[in-house]
Amino acid sequence: MYAELVHEEFEFVGYNSRNVKKIIENFRAYADFGILRDDRENIINQDRLAEVVAIAKRWDVYLIVLSEVSEINVAWDKKAFNSAVLPNEKAVCFIQKGVVKTFLDSNRFVRFALKQNFLYLQEHEQLLNLEDVYQRTEEALRTFEKHAYDGTQLNENSKKLRQFLQDENDLMLNLKQMGRYMDTSVNRNFAENVYDAVFCIRLICQDG
Repeated sequence: MYAELVHEEFEFVGYNSRNVKKIIENFRAYADFGILRDDRENIINQDRLAEVVAIAKRWDVYLIVLSEVSEINVAWDKKAFNSAVLPNEKAVCFIQKGVVKTFLDSNRFVRFALKQNFLYLQEHEQLLNLEDVYQRTEEALRTFEKHAYDGTQLNENSKKLRQFLQDENDLMLNLKQMGRYMDTSVNRNFAENVYDAVFCIRLICQDG
């Protein structure tokens, strides 16, 4: 995909990458954070971003634009400095569909197992909160997917998903504890998949 972007006079410079193991296929799906640069125009506009969306779609990848990010923290030769995002650049994340699919496929097993847990049936507050954030995260991802390849809604769609994950930051960090409430090793693996997928997707929360 990145080679195809270069062919259309785009350049992606990656600064962070995360991955999750897919459930069925024995390979990993990736999320990459970095700077997308338009080498053809002085300003990267919606038409050009729509071209990137079309390329990403052919590769089963989602593009999330991080319009709020105005600087990138760059580490170079053991030093770190902030680099401004230029008019012909955008901070973005490219997330393979497999990352979101891993969350959605695993989530249904985790939520079912959670609802069978004795503490959940006793309305334990932490478990109720965790189940709630699982449900709302699934809804947020499904809403994002509905409009993911609509270039006219790219900025708004990206902003909504990023804002949701930022607002739920504290509960998201607690998802790693879900494994202790699973009744079998299989369901614990599903819980780990969910956490790993969320960890990948939360790349879009980076401030630079």
